[in-house]
Amino acid sequence: MVISASRRTDIPAYYSDWFINRLKSGYVYVRNPFNPKQVSNVILDPKLVDCIVFWTKDARPITKKLPILEKLGYRHYGFQYTITPYDKTVEPGIEDKSEIVDSFIKLSKLLGPERMVWRYDPIFLDNKFNAAFHFDAFARYCEMLHSHCKCVVISFIDSYKHTKKKHDIIREDDIAYLSAKISDLCASYGISVQSCCEKIIGTQGIKQGACIDKDFISQICGFDLQLGVAKNQRPKCLCYESIDVGAYNTCFCGCTYCYANRSIPSVEHYDSSSPLLCSSLSLEDKLYDRAVSSNMVCCEQLSIF
Repeated sequence: MVISASRRTDIPAYYSDWFINRLKSGYVYVRNPFNPKQVSNVILDPKLVDCIVFWTKDARPITKKLPILEKLGYRHYGFQYTITPYDKTVEPGIEDKSEIVDSFIKLSKLLGPERMVWRYDPIFLDNKFNAAFHFDAFARYCEMLHSHCKCVVISFIDSYKHTKKKHDIIREDDIAYLSAKISDLCASYGISVQSCCEKIIGTQGIKQGACIDKDFISQICGFDLQLGVAKNQRPKCLCYESIDVGAYNTCFCGCTYCYANRSIPSVEHYDSSSPLLCSSLSLEDKLYDRAVSSNMVCCEQLSIF
């Protein structure tokens, strides 16, 4: 199985102690976001966890803990690392961007640029953050990051009920214009560019990509995986199946465009030693063991339950 840590919250930035403790304990409880009373017990045996995928906007808290993963026998392919040009009116919880860029570069030197996926997403447009702004900002980041990553992922803002009043939907001609500009910039810097859940920008020389890509994992980790396409993701998502161990409404980045926080982060129950992230089991919860297995093709597959 592939562990996603996490689309739902920034585990590397805020919950690295909890995550390392779960790996040491060998299991994690995950609350079903669509049925909160349903909690799954996921066994984190290193023989069953084929790879861990990290998502973050600030990897500094977990960087020094990465050797622990190797000691425990876990593999990770690297980081989906978001760096965008917005200020604190949009991303109030993000530290100074120069420090974030510096952490990206240091992590790339530690892991290798092939394991660093730079995410410039989501892109939205308004009077302040217009197309010219994004083009200039993307060019600056390309100059700083092109030697420290092989790929950049872009996407344009999606409409959610709790974000509609804050951000307008981008027109298709603006998407096409920016996509073409970004594609040209990436070509000049030798960076591969792909889209996340977009339908238009393939015509601009930008292919649709999978953030959790079994071929990319195989390239980094050195073995083939037999994985199906993930279910319950956004339309146009090409990601392969994984188990996300995060929890919604627990991220402190506070981004105005975020789909994962629909209310003020609920972290009053955070305990770094708890099997559940930012919550605890109640008498009404139903705990079940989730069937998990290795998806390696090159060896005899192990399974549990």
